[in-house]
Amino acid sequence: MRISEKNQLSAEQSVACNSSGMGIVVSASAGAGKTKVLVSRLVKRCIEDNPRVPLSRILALTFTEAAASEMKKRVAQELNEIKQLAEKEETVDQDLIQYIDDQIIALASANITTIDSFCLSIIKKYYNIIGLDPATTENILSSGQNENIQRDAFMNALEYAYQINPQEIVALASYFSSRADDYEGLYDAVVKINRHAESSVDPQEWFNHAFKMYPEKFDSTSSNHFTSFNAF
Repeated sequence: MRISEKNQLSAEQSVACNSSGMGIVVSASAGAGKTKVLVSRLVKRCIEDNPRVPLSRILALTFTEAAASEMKKRVAQELNEIKQLAEKEETVDQDLIQYIDDQIIALASANITTIDSFCLSIIKKYYNIIGLDPATTENILSSGQNENIQRDAFMNALEYAYQINPQEIVALASYFSSRADDYEGLYDAVVKINRHAESSVDPQEWFNHAFKMYPEKFDSTSSNHFTSFNAF
């Protein structure tokens, strides 16, 4: 049974997907297909390898929740495509189909998650071994609490910046909304920028490099204020 890929892997991607028994490092720019390679490699281990490696024994870590969710979605799509192909075979392998169904069910609880979420799960599971008070784990922020604190920090920073130079803040916000009192678009942009920085090896260096892409003084008459994240 071959892995079903709508977009065929390149020669280098195939090496990254099929190599085993060694550490593999894939370095490529945004949009080059790193996620596709990782999904193909994961599904290959789960379906094609002998012996197969079930999803319950695979750990895949990402930097963001969005990336983890996207990876799970792609794995589910790939497994369903393989199941459909298996069902069309002249001799239907019922054991394979049942195995794939089991993996699709297991995908919901599979360890395809962010680094911090996985580390938190380990702490909660083995707190007694590391001598940690179980009450401490309850004080770790949830995603909802983190969102509230993040938004409060943004509004505090915005208010401070407005007090220093209200004209520039109004001009900046106007690029994201036609309403002077609507900062939601600006907030979303700030969150996106911060996520890009946090996903880099050195967030501060990412910011330093990003700052160099723009002039020191903001020119409100220019039509080219923003640079693609890919340029960083």
